[in-house]
Order: sequence, then structure tokens, then C-alpha cells
Amino acid sequence: MLNENIKTIRRQKGITQEELASRLHVVRQTVSKWEKGLSVPDADIIQAIATELDVSVQELLGAEVNPVADRSEIAEQLSRINEQMAIRNRHSALIWKVVGLILAVALIFSTSYIYFNLRSQVKQVSAIEFPDTIEIYNISLKEIDNGFECSFVPSAGNSKMIYTVTLHSLSHDIPDKIETAEYSNGICTVKFMIELSPYEEYNMTLNIRNKRNERNVTILTKLSQIDNGYLWNTPWIQ
Repeated sequence: MLNENIKTIRRQKGITQEELASRLHVVRQTVSKWEKGLSVPDADIIQAIATELDVSVQELLGAEVNPVADRSEIAEQLSRINEQMAIRNRHSALIWKVVGLILAVALIFSTSYIYFNLRSQVKQVSAIEFPDTIEIYNISLKEIDNGFECSFVPSAGNSKMIYTVTLHSLSHDIPDKIETAEYSNGICTVKFMIELSPYEEYNMTLNIRNKRNERNVTILTKLSQIDNGYLWNTPWIQ
């Protein structure tokens, strides 16, 4: 093919695309398109290319062309090359359309699979029923910068549930503080960026919910801060 011949002979002559383009008074992208088979130079340019590459026109075209061929014969040969290129491009376009259709169908199937799989998971989570009795175990409190952290283990645990903890002042002098607990490996951890008043008592309640169920349980009663830490009572959760 003409495009392969131009590229092969140019490289054999040690000429870059930029150099050939400069000699022919065209831009490098034009030479690149010729070599990629995206366009075909006309008869005059073919003769100029052959001259610059120091080869015959028939060697460049890769076809049986009379050495004394005139421009009309070269143009006829280029016309056949153009026709072959058009057929190849149509085949390529058809192939890409088929590939695009296959990818579109695959995308639709994969999207549908993910959608229905997620719906199934949501249904499974929403179908989780809370037990009649929820209890809280392994409660611990520790000071952090500008507040404190509470961790505990709920008897009803699932990473798909939402755990919200409320810190409530028993004297009602301090507004309630509500934070969402993080659930990981069966343990809930919640941080309150507030310093407890040493003259105040608090309680702490937990709200557990999913799409179908919700339950409130008490974590701590009569929570207070003392010199060396915290003091609280823990009820049985009903």
C-alpha cells in the first residue's frame, strides 16, 4: 500500500516526517495522515514525494506503472487507492459500530445486574428485625481533645443500621447533644466535642434504625465527670 511504502522508504532514507513535510511545503500532520492511510496525496505530490525520497513513482505506488507514465495514469492509480481506502474505512466503521453495540449491551446488562443486586441487598437489610431485648455491653469512656469518646457493643449490630447517640442533661439546663456513632466489627464509637460540667448529671441514649425498624435504648444513666474520669450507671436494656 502507498501509505506503508511512504513510511518504509522515508525511514530507510533516514528522513523524519518533519523533514519530508518541510521539503514538500506541507505540515507534518499531512505526512502523518498519508502514512496512516487516512488520506492520499495527489499525482503532483506523489511525484514530489518520489523525488524527495529518491525512488520511482511506480516503486512508491507499489504497482506496475509504466516508467514513463503520465499524470493521468498516476491519477488513475491514486483513484484506485482512494477507492480501496474508502472500502477499508467503511469496513472499519462497521466493525466499530458492532463493537460499540456489544459494549452498550454489556453496559446495560452490568448496570441492570448491579441495580437489582443492590435492591436485593437493601431488601435484606430492611427486613432485619430487632430482637425483643437490646442490651449494651463493654461501655468505656475516655477523654479526647475538647471532649470525650464513648464506645460500646450493642446486642443488635449491623453495619447497615444507623446508630445515633443523644447526650441529655438531667437538669435540662444544657441543650441535648446528638452525634452519629460509627459501627465497625461489632463496636460503636461516638465522639462528643463537649466538656461535661462537674456540677451536672447526664444520661446517654441510643437510637438504632433501618428502613423498617427503629428502637431507642438507654446506654448510661447519671453520667457525671469526676476528678479522675467519669462515673455512670448502666441499666438493663428492655
